[in-house]
Amino acid sequence: MRAKEIVYPVLCFSQGVIYIAVNEEALTTCNANAIKKGWFKKMVIVAPDGMKYTVSDARKIHGVGPFWGYNIFLNQKVKVGIDFEGKPSQVNVYDVKKLVEKSLESWDGWVSSGSFNEIQEKIKEAKTIKEIVDVLYSEQCKGNSV
Repeated sequence: MRAKEIVYPVLCFSQGVIYIAVNEEALTTCNANAIKKGWFKKMVIVAPDGMKYTVSDARKIHGVGPFWGYNIFLNQKVKVGIDFEGKPSQVNVYDVKKLVEKSLESWDGWVSSGSFNEIQEKIKEAKTIKEIVDVLYSEQCKGNSV
């Protein structure tokens, strides 16, 4: 299984956070500290076509950008190779709603955000996984950490 075979955009669930990766590049580019802190370990990825992927781990392939990806603060932007665990499985919209609900409730910042109830309502009303992705992507674009 390779990241380029996944249908994008995808929901990424890791460490109680939801992240929307709009393409392979967004999924496989990160700060080097993310790998060290286990961002990819046991990450669950859900594609809008209902396929669920579980990541076992990721490894640094190379730096991205000038100076091998390092900035003036010595943080490094890197390209990663993702190792998947087993084969992908089919997931239904109800199960995805549960994953989103659990993730939204695990971060206290959502409750204090002015749009928390609205987001929850839109997720409950969603009839497809794509609708869920669209709602969360919209929030991510507004600058809220999903």
